[in-house]
Amino acid sequence: MNENQNFERYGIKKPYKEMTFETFNVDSNLQVAFRICKEYANNFQYRPNFGSDAGNLFLIDRNPGSGKTHLACAIANEVSKKSIDSLLVYIPDFLANVTPELDSMDGILPDIKHALIRVPLLIIDDIGFDTPTKWQLEVLYKVIHSRAAYYKPMIVTSKRTPRELREKIDPLLITLIEDGASVVSIDASNPIFF
Repeated sequence: MNENQNFERYGIKKPYKEMTFETFNVDSNLQVAFRICKEYANNFQYRPNFGSDAGNLFLIDRNPGSGKTHLACAIANEVSKKSIDSLLVYIPDFLANVTPELDSMDGILPDIKHALIRVPLLIIDDIGFDTPTKWQLEVLYKVIHSRAAYYKPMIVTSKRTPRELREKIDPLLITLIEDGASVVSIDASNPIFF
């Protein structure tokens, strides 16, 4: 990320450092989701110019505070020990602040898209909270399509299932994320992956 640019206004930041596997409260209902995320982090490898075969990871739970973002950041913090960079984009802030005016030659949007495309691991946090406009959807599509084309993994958190996201956002966009992804339910009553 360009040090002269402040992307936090657009919901883009480094993953929260305090959210690690060690600080995650693993009660008995979350053991399966915790184990899957820990294995994902432990097995994660990234090769510049070749991407990763780690695949994408969907973390789903309808309840706020269930641990989706914590587990996503824990993965990012674990892979950072292997010198692998990551970014988190909080979609509600992204959609609220990324406008067509930013998409000019001297605007910040080209820098934002470049940062989101090139980072080895991208966390897309809380997708499906808002419905993007057609223009915002095109921006998201360019980022996600480019990442998929170069095998750059994404961790996606949502309160909605991929099927619900296809109906709310866009079928093609969600298919790009879901293709080859592990889908993990953090739901305390049903912590399985499918």
